[in-house]
Amino acid sequence: MNKRIISISILLSPIFIAALALFWGAYDISPSQVIRAIWNSVALSQKETEVDIVMNIRLPRILLSGLVGIALSGSGVTLQGIFKNPLVDPFILAFQQGSLWLCHCHRFYGVVACALVILCLWPPFGFSGLQSG
Repeated sequence: MNKRIISISILLSPIFIAALALFWGAYDISPSQVIRAIWNSVALSQKETEVDIVMNIRLPRILLSGLVGIALSGSGVTLQGIFKNPLVDPFILAFQQGSLWLCHCHRFYGVVACALVILCLWPPFGFSGLQSG
């Protein structure tokens, strides 16, 4: 019974936290205002501040954080499957250092320079495992 309660609470915690993220913020909105804001945006009623905050800021942020979590867990499972090691992390193939280097490049030189670096380095290193001979 104890394991069942723990697994149910683990499964329901993201829903609970997402609901709290809709209500709390710099501009507090009550649950009834959140429901009214979602209904007004679906029914295409008048525009209110609550509708803009919920539909343009908080709800997209919640959905994006869920998608980022799914992507990170998928990449972790992929690395664990490739290396057949449950303790694998991004430092094995220097993913962490490469991404940090690219972030610094973007910060100091801009988007165009980063795109050029990626395009110049991608073919020789990205497809090196596909070359035969």
